[in-house]
Amino acid sequence: MVDVVLLNRSHLDEVRRLVISTNFKPYRYLLREIPTEKLNNYFYNQILETLTDKLKTPYVACMKGKAVGLGIIEELEWDSTVFGIRMAKVEHLIADDSRIKTEIIKDRLIATICGQCIEMGIEHLSCKVNTDDIASIHALEKNRFRLMDTLLDYAFDFRRYPIEDFEPPCIIRPIRKGEDKDIAEVALVAFRNHFGRFHADKRLARKGASELYARWAKNAYRGYADIVFVAQLDKRIVGYSVWKKPGLAEELLGIRVGSYGICGIHPDAHGMGIFKALTLAGMKWLKGKADIIEGPTHVNNYPVQRGYATLMWQILDARHTFHKWIRRRTS
Repeated sequence: MVDVVLLNRSHLDEVRRLVISTNFKPYRYLLREIPTEKLNNYFYNQILETLTDKLKTPYVACMKGKAVGLGIIEELEWDSTVFGIRMAKVEHLIADDSRIKTEIIKDRLIATICGQCIEMGIEHLSCKVNTDDIASIHALEKNRFRLMDTLLDYAFDFRRYPIEDFEPPCIIRPIRKGEDKDIAEVALVAFRNHFGRFHADKRLARKGASELYARWAKNAYRGYADIVFVAQLDKRIVGYSVWKKPGLAEELLGIRVGSYGICGIHPDAHGMGIFKALTLAGMKWLKGKADIIEGPTHVNNYPVQRGYATLMWQILDARHTFHKWIRRRTS
């Protein structure tokens, strides 16, 4: 019998054991160089923070009074504002992977989380899981989640590879005041026919998935990013890339992990090497600030994958994204 209850401090010792036992930790690709204990502590501290985060609600699955699984609802304020519906995601869906009943445990967690979303008025729920996390995938499918996309997690390691010289085909520079409208216009066109999860989810696509990317661009300019680079061709902005320096959390791992958030290029400028130029600009800016840069891309975004390969970026992990629309309870 699996019971699912709200996480409280009496469960923390058992949750720590879950963190230690699971194969699906954040930054798991760094396990060869980060002491396992340090990565476990980082993950455990992330879970502790959910106890005081008003947007996160953690649940544990218990068998015979002991916590054997964990799942967290995180409300997505920004996404909800963009699409005009209440949205949330399932974060850190884990269980003791050595147990035979792992899939049953995750199934009960997901079923309970979906029920709580009905009570909370949440209409849309998403969940990203590693592509080898078969128990989570089956539990999500059983609870009528639908696969929307697959991401490849690329990374560039400054400690292993040099940055090449490249003569850009246009002016590459940091964004200037008032150019948020320009990059938003590029985003609208660049992602109009995109194949990511927001476009794959037809109900979100009808609500304006491309608008999300435009707002994302503006949000990056207004403080989400540490720097935004733009590509200027004949006095016209035709592309942008978004970058973040390592945060305190990454520094606690002993390795500084920077982030390549997104790159958008106007279709008029495709095939000119602008992706490479924008990517190199961010890499050069992060040199000395980060040891590694992360940058995800869609599994069938072949031009970006080819571009990454020429710059010595490597695939280190992969994740599926699932969506579910939550039916409102009728009175």
